[in-house]
Amino acid sequence: MLQEAVSLTPVISGEDEELQMTFQVAMVGRDGLVLGSDRKMRIIPTIQTGERGYARYAAQSKLRVNAAKTAIVACAGADRAWLIGEQVVAKFNPDLNSTAWVDYLKEECESREDKPSRDQILVVRCDTPDKFWWLSIGRELKEFEDKTSSGLPLAAEFFLQQFYKTNMELSSLENLALLTLDCAALEAPDSVGCGYDLMTLRNGKPHFQTYKPDCAEVLSIRARFQAAINDILYAISSPIVQM
Repeated sequence: MLQEAVSLTPVISGEDEELQMTFQVAMVGRDGLVLGSDRKMRIIPTIQTGERGYARYAAQSKLRVNAAKTAIVACAGADRAWLIGEQVVAKFNPDLNSTAWVDYLKEECESREDKPSRDQILVVRCDTPDKFWWLSIGRELKEFEDKTSSGLPLAAEFFLQQFYKTNMELSSLENLALLTLDCAALEAPDSVGCGYDLMTLRNGKPHFQTYKPDCAEVLSIRARFQAAINDILYAISSPIVQM
């Protein structure tokens, strides 16, 4: 049976169309990895005539984990991303070697009759803490041993590119993930936000944590980063004292 990584009653009814506006990150560290996502969902009600009602927003986890907690996905996209992501974790076989596993993911990525879309999935095997997979449905499959982002292309990716280092401790990766997600929400508040979910894979075991958008942890990271930026700007703008 599939479970939400964070318990939450589904907000989508059978007559609703779900559109996700997502920003997600994944990073490999010294002793595990971190997977993070925002929680903002835009729901557009539909009726039998095809007319659309007013969109509404709701918070919902975009992470999915199987009952054995051996495989986890982060879904970015519409219904197809969710269906394929849930199928990937539901059918996960820990006995698959690396070659068979990649072949399986390629099949899920390429064997769809649908046209290529922007739907994306980040995939984590809990028995493989030193890499993860990015799956663009109908387009391509990539394997990462460092970091990437998924969903909307935002300037917040800068933080991954500039501040991520190999062999970072998981606690540092968690802070970097929260900072990146929070800056993505500040950059695109209509598309990203409603809090954040982090999955930390430590010693082969996934640990899940949900953060409200203005909780103490997020505000502390935001304030420390702003203070560091202010110090840098002050140093740059200060006149050079010649001796």
